[in-house]
Amino acid sequence: MKRSNVLNVKNTLLMTSLVTSSVCFAADDDTGEVFFRANVESQCGIEVEEDTGTLGFGDYGQDAAKIKIVNNSHDGQIILQLSDLDYDNDDFLSTMSNEQFYFKVSGKTEKEGSADTWFIGQTFDHDDLGGGQKLDIRAKVSLDESDAVAKNDIVLETQWTAFCIS
Repeated sequence: MKRSNVLNVKNTLLMTSLVTSSVCFAADDDTGEVFFRANVESQCGIEVEEDTGTLGFGDYGQDAAKIKIVNNSHDGQIILQLSDLDYDNDDFLSTMSNEQFYFKVSGKTEKEGSADTWFIGQTFDHDDLGGGQKLDIRAKVSLDESDAVAKNDIVLETQWTAFCIS
């Protein structure tokens, strides 16, 4: 056999084995991993679930307003702060001040204080909120009912803010 024919046969055998091994390798790799990623921004705030509670005189009212803390970081602390308090002074027989209104906030734990205390804010650990991150807010005024004007609808309007600290 001529030398050029021998080289051609060797080259052909080499190419055939390379193609065969590539095909076999491709057949073995029939799966692949694909990844999907997302960037989730942190969320912090309050959802009001029940916007009306009972204002109690001397003792906390039976019915609580209900809020849910929105915090998807699942760690850190939440500062719950009273950001606004509005009432009609004409509803009461004496001049009122913020320190006469009290709030009790209950979740897995309970915190209470005057409106002045809540204007500064109270800190809750993430675990204090419980699984649903829901809180009940009860209100009272440190007066007897006899110190209020007789009427059907004495309103104490509040606004609350949550600050999430990681």
